[in-house]
Amino acid sequence: MGISLLSILVIIAGALDVLAGILSISLRGDSDLLADLKGSEGEVTGLGTGLVILGIIAIVVGFMLWRGSALARILIGVIALVRLVGMIWVFASFDREHWYEGIGSLVIYALVAGYLLFGTTARDYTAST
Repeated sequence: MGISLLSILVIIAGALDVLAGILSISLRGDSDLLADLKGSEGEVTGLGTGLVILGIIAIVVGFMLWRGSALARILIGVIALVRLVGMIWVFASFDREHWYEGIGSLVIYALVAGYLLFGTTARDYTAST
């Protein structure tokens, strides 16, 4: 049940990442957005492009995890680690005044990565299918 729920959440998160990336890229020239983020147009474009790429990968790998792929378990764990690094970069690069607002996401990504990469339940499930 845990892997099934997790795969659904990964697919949904991937779709939201693609949407957020497309919105970031389309709004990269908005001066109000750049002022709020305290970033440049290139940084917002890079962030948006990265989100689209990670989102597409997450959707594909989420469906692979749904089918019980051991490779997908490792890939999603790695994606969660990349997201951790990305969130830390966003906190450091953009609005440093509100860094605490994303702590929940950091904790969730750390738990997902730990569960998929080091949890025996996830390893046993993907090994049996």
